[in-house]
Amino acid sequence: MLCEGERCPHLDERGLCRIILNAGEENLCNICREHPRFYNHTRVAEVGLGMACREAARLILSSPNYSDMEVVGETDDVDDDACIDGIAEREATFDILSDKTCDYEARLKRIYRKYGIDAGEDSDWIDMLDSLEYLEASHRALFAQYSSKKRPAGADVYLERALAYFIYRQCTEAYDDEDLRSRLSFCLFCERLLASLICARGASTLEEIAELASIISEELEYSDDNTEALTYCM
Repeated sequence: MLCEGERCPHLDERGLCRIILNAGEENLCNICREHPRFYNHTRVAEVGLGMACREAARLILSSPNYSDMEVVGETDDVDDDACIDGIAEREATFDILSDKTCDYEARLKRIYRKYGIDAGEDSDWIDMLDSLEYLEASHRALFAQYSSKKRPAGADVYLERALAYFIYRQCTEAYDDEDLRSRLSFCLFCERLLASLICARGASTLEEIAELASIISEELEYSDDNTEALTYCM
């Protein structure tokens, strides 16, 4: 049973797990051992850290090397039945996203144009956000402040890294061109939502922006229903 504020009873005053500290990670249950990891299964199996974890979000948004991957072993748990190479498509998008010969806004426009993606109507996205289930009731009102026209000054580097994370997590397993386009549209929406929340909260520090990115991840990515609704129903 969770404590007040959905806090795990095994966390100490520093937010550290007493089970790990006193008994070792091997004594964790499967959910705690895996969180916040996620897996991509294509022609290879990949593992990443989800931004629903505040510390993972902080690390992701502070790292410029989002295209670097580390091989840690081999697995037979792969899926090579897709019509497209999701890893290759991801890398092509990363090439655009990391092209520092033009500013971030220009790079975003290139991605929208290449995949024929439109930002859509703000009212449609807000209606969809209002229809979702939320872990924290106050996040419904927070997300209602979404606007595709709100772009914060000085946050481009964090928005770029957040978008790269969303693409890595959501687009790698795309099975055809249309599925890739739908998944990428969802990623771009998450980037716009993060930009909106940064403006709404007046966030400027890494910690403040990481907290907002974490809220988006936990409410949208960690609910299959919410992810599917925003990816395939718009």
